[in-house]
Amino acid sequence: MADLTFDCPECAHNLVVDAQAAGLVVACPDCGTQLRVPSPDAAAGEVAAPDAAEPAPVPEMAAGATLEYKVVSMSDAAGPITADAVEFALNERMQEGWQLRSATTLQMCGAQGQPGQELLLILERPI
Repeated sequence: MADLTFDCPECAHNLVVDAQAAGLVVACPDCGTQLRVPSPDAAAGEVAAPDAAEPAPVPEMAAGATLEYKVVSMSDAAGPITADAVEFALNERMQEGWQLRSATTLQMCGAQGQPGQELLLILERPI
């Protein structure tokens, strides 16, 4: 699927995410601002702020901070990867201080030759 490109409304950092992330709330990797990934057909520059019910913004990482990383893998082996499942996984990790660094999908071939898809979420936090 195609990538979405949009700017953070706070710091103007250019973000590039997989189009499947449309509608999810992510943290800007530069300033930590929480923002909702726009839909592919949204007008350029229209990035919605998260709803009031969304988690509080993750504190900004200090320049030069030592970071640790975590990779969260979601597979469609048990059924389709839904936006709700991805949002739940991200919000759960954000409560532990993790921020989304990037997300990507992999096309795979299962044991019986069946095509499959895996979503990898790369998270980071200061240690």
